[in-house]
Amino acid sequence: MEITHESEAAALIASSDDAIWSESLAGTITSWNLAAQRLFGYAAEEVLGESGRILSPRDRLDEEEEIVAAAVQGGCGSHFETVRRRKDGGPIDVAITLSPIRTASREVTGVSKIAREIGDKKKLERELDWTLSFVEALADSHIDGVLVVDLLGRRLLQNPLMSALWSIPEFIAEDPDYQKQLQYVTTRTKNPQQFIEKVTHLYTHPNESSRDEIELIDGTVLDRTSRPVIGRDGTCFGRAWTFRDITYRKQAIGQLDEQSAAFGSRLRALWAILEREGSAGDRI
Repeated sequence: MEITHESEAAALIASSDDAIWSESLAGTITSWNLAAQRLFGYAAEEVLGESGRILSPRDRLDEEEEIVAAAVQGGCGSHFETVRRRKDGGPIDVAITLSPIRTASREVTGVSKIAREIGDKKKLERELDWTLSFVEALADSHIDGVLVVDLLGRRLLQNPLMSALWSIPEFIAEDPDYQKQLQYVTTRTKNPQQFIEKVTHLYTHPNESSRDEIELIDGTVLDRTSRPVIGRDGTCFGRAWTFRDITYRKQAIGQLDEQSAAFGSRLRALWAILEREGSAGDRI
């Protein structure tokens, strides 16, 4: 935003809901609107003629020097998010748009600053960061391989066990091109066509759940579960996959089946012998 008509600019500044103030090239506050007073707690007479650093926390006193210099030299504005200080000393998260102030002859005489509080946004970001950190920690400690994707099948979360179960190379697991991993794991299955058809079906039917078994080319058997990620309002955001190695369990069940079959055969043979002996006794 370039300010060239002072009367129009003054009217705009006075009626704005955003905090707007201006500073000289030396950093002195030269104008201050009512919204700035509401946001920071300072009346105009308290800040006019003061250094703009009055709004900065101690650890951010020099934060804007390069930003202002770039705006003055380049003649263009910039936008950034930061923390500023209220009159009572409390911190406030703000988004600031900084623009050069020009005279009619295009000479830069100072900078204008527009600030908007973004505390709610920052709070949501912090809550999201906490939630993601918690989910990642939970996934990393899970006994199953975990993969969470968005509606397009793009990887959002994948724990180390997922990569280990499928023997996925690190360079593929970290590649942002999610199709490369899908192609790789498909080649690891004993029935690639069936595998990709199932995946495609679930991605085109986002609200469906599924559970089945997959056999890999090395003989590993995985229990695969897939469920949609549904928000409280019913919106589907993606899909969660879990994979558990059940190879030993399948082998144990197979051995039990073999033992059961062998025991059944021996039992039938013994029963046949008893029947023959019983028949012979009847004849005697």
